[in-house]
Amino acid sequence: MYFYAVEIAAMDDDAPPTYDIDFSTIVVQQPKRKKVKRSVESESKDYVNNIVEVTFTEDDRKEAEKWAEELGELHNSIMQGKGNVVGRIGEILVARYTNGKIMDDYNFDILTPDGKKLEVKTKHTTMKTPPRLHYENSVAKYNYRQNADMYVFVRVSTKVNKAWILGQLSPKAYKEKARLLKRGDFDERNNYVVRADCFNVDIGCLEKLEAVHRKNNSI
Repeated sequence: MYFYAVEIAAMDDDAPPTYDIDFSTIVVQQPKRKKVKRSVESESKDYVNNIVEVTFTEDDRKEAEKWAEELGELHNSIMQGKGNVVGRIGEILVARYTNGKIMDDYNFDILTPDGKKLEVKTKHTTMKTPPRLHYENSVAKYNYRQNADMYVFVRVSTKVNKAWILGQLSPKAYKEKARLLKRGDFDERNNYVVRADCFNVDIGCLEKLEAVHRKNNSI
């Protein structure tokens, strides 16, 4: 069986495609999504690396899986519930790092010993090394009403038992720095199709989250 690709000449959105067929080599060109472009180099000079690498255990994973199974699909989740396990691992790690308590409140996830309300935003990654500073954090547009003192951002690896606490920003500071991405936009710099309307801020623009060590226990 032989397979041929077809080159489609670019035309306006309302016109049907035309075909220029060469049976030796034929390529398909589809209409492009809206692209969001930014220069990495022009912004990197202002970046600060506040990333902290942490590890999680098999017990942490099992605890997260049990919680996610009981929870079901998370309302207003960009991943439509698929990221619940990863999200819970992020909360466990931030709670451990800050010596805080997981609260499972709509407005925030963790209450620290000094009374700060932390909302943890976690993404998964297949990387085994820390993310680059121009990679982005996301807050869903419909979650902007949450009443937290700080957003804390985490990346969890699906390949190794490593995660990275990327930093924090107050909701006010986040809104001032963020750019809006619409569902269906293609972010060319990060090679990503946006799943839902969200506000993004680069990792390198975050402030450092300070650790609070437990007595006789390391993080």
